[in-house]
Amino acid sequence: MPLIADRFFRTADDAEVVDLATAEIVRLAIEPSAVNTRERAAVCDRLSDLRHPLLVPLVDYGMHGGRWFEAHAGL
Repeated sequence: MPLIADRFFRTADDAEVVDLATAEIVRLAIEPSAVNTRERAAVCDRLSDLRHPLLVPLVDYGMHGGRWFEAHAGL
């Protein structure tokens, strides 16, 4: 049962990802590391504070191993 970024747990059937800090279901995207990691982190810094009814809140983001991840609140 590996944790993703020491916070997210993928269920055994890979159907859901649980945020262990809040016990909420989240949507997790993991991608290969991009060359523009600093710029991407800066954008995510701004988006994480932004709240709007049409935007899915950004819960967490960053590097996990050699890959970039973004976790958004579940619907």
